[in-house]
Amino acid sequence: MDDAKIIRTIALPEFVKKYSDLIDENAEWTEFEVYLIQSIYEIRFIANYSESEHNTIDRTARITYKIICNGAIKSFEEVLKSYLFNIERLQQSLNYLWEAKTEILNGKNNDTKIKRLLSFYKELYERLMPVLFAPILVSLWLSSKKKSFQYKIDQEGKASLAQLKKIQYDWTAQRKQLALGLNEHLRNAYSHENYRINDDGSVEIWDIDPRTGKYSKYPETYTFEQIKAESEDLWKNAIGIINAWILFAINNRKIIDKIRSTNDIPIAFNPLRINDIQNIIEFVATKRGFLLNYFHYEKKELILELCTLPKGIDQNEIVTGFHNKNIRNYSIAVQYCEYRIIEQLLGMLQIISYQIRENFLFTISIISYEKKYKAEIKGHTELFEKYAGKDLPPIEEFRKKLDIDTVGDANMWIRKESLVKC
Repeated sequence: MDDAKIIRTIALPEFVKKYSDLIDENAEWTEFEVYLIQSIYEIRFIANYSESEHNTIDRTARITYKIICNGAIKSFEEVLKSYLFNIERLQQSLNYLWEAKTEILNGKNNDTKIKRLLSFYKELYERLMPVLFAPILVSLWLSSKKKSFQYKIDQEGKASLAQLKKIQYDWTAQRKQLALGLNEHLRNAYSHENYRINDDGSVEIWDIDPRTGKYSKYPETYTFEQIKAESEDLWKNAIGIINAWILFAINNRKIIDKIRSTNDIPIAFNPLRINDIQNIIEFVATKRGFLLNYFHYEKKELILELCTLPKGIDQNEIVTGFHNKNIRNYSIAVQYCEYRIIEQLLGMLQIISYQIRENFLFTISIISYEKKYKAEIKGHTELFEKYAGKDLPPIEEFRKKLDIDTVGDANMWIRKESLVKC
């Protein structure tokens, strides 16, 4: 089993173990929460954080979760609106920032790497943190007796940069934890190009008052390591808040689904990049038991080639991983279950069409692992529009609406894994 597979396998049980005292016995997971947990765990794994740094992330998660729960007691629907409105922004921003961070890790130590680090910090501060703080501010507004205006989110459903500045300078006690890494001076200086890279790799930053043209903040020098430390603090802060979002979602799944089914709650949507679409499809296809052999998406037309998996052996597998830099063995109960191919394909398309948020033509070729079986379906995602968040009608009736369907009644094997025993 490769490292990436090990990380994905142990991510969920490690999350459950870490937050067992906060997870309700009736908690329910969707594929989206599992995807987030696996993504966050991979980030933490690759970063090789110390135990102290892991504790910082978890402390942020617990404080954030408490704030959100207190707000939800006052008005669950108001908190839910801010969560759902920003959920897709979260996924897109996380993917974008992880790619940007990877470029920095792999880059050479030169001016380009410094600029990439500054750009990463700016994007993290301006793009992700306003989204993550939205449910927090809504919750604080609901919980505050005077309904202070400082907790009102902006018209775009996010926290404003002015509010992030207040969080940095004004929050005290436990809430001060959520201000880690917020450096308005560093962000503002880079955004307005008020910086200079020195020969020794340090960066001089300053702020100018646009009304007077004079310094509002005098030049200050940061080393590369100081900027990196600020970025890492903000990044760890973001991870902790995301974990709190996950806890809120899984502990309230039934309530969330009920409200969504009876209320038209808006969701902010920014068009996805091709790479985002491919990541979504690969994740959902894998969950449905397929390997993605080929992907092409252009002009609202999707072409895929999927491969089914061979039947394996039902058994307990021992996987060796690392936890806080210590080696740990994990026991995984593996079972191979048989499902109809057409049911997995249509279920996969229903999820994908909802997450991509635009209608498209699709042509999907399916081949078996042994290359003995080949089939194809072709149609349009308009078929799934009225079933967003709902069960599809009986498959035999629904599949008649496809333009091409040569799948027949063929079955496939899907590998099921139980929670890891740690």
